[in-house]
Amino acid sequence: MKTTTNKVELTGYAGMNAEIFKFDNGNALMKFKLATHENFQRSTGEWVNQTYWHNVIMWGKEAVHTHTMVQKGAKVQLEGKLIPRTYVDKENNTRYIYEVQASKIVLLKEEITEETLEGAIAE
Repeated sequence: MKTTTNKVELTGYAGMNAEIFKFDNGNALMKFKLATHENFQRSTGEWVNQTYWHNVIMWGKEAVHTHTMVQKGAKVQLEGKLIPRTYVDKENNTRYIYEVQASKIVLLKEEITEETLEGAIAE
């Protein structure tokens, strides 16, 4: 059998303060949105700055220790894997989303400026 890999590495800006959810069984879940940016030039010569939003989750003790450092506008580097998930919305439609399940999160030192915050505003 051939081996495959599910690995994600992202560096971007937190679009919100991380939320932490603690469960009765002792487990914990952290959630936040991460913005990454890509600059490219269209065939017309116009430059475009494209922002991509990623739903990030982290489970367990690491989530409890990490959630306080993930603040809106913070530059974050993470490693993890891509996890598909489905849910039913208010109109009873099945929705499909992907989340990045982080295994490691590092806060990168960068001065927070107006430009940084503007790029990290959650949708």
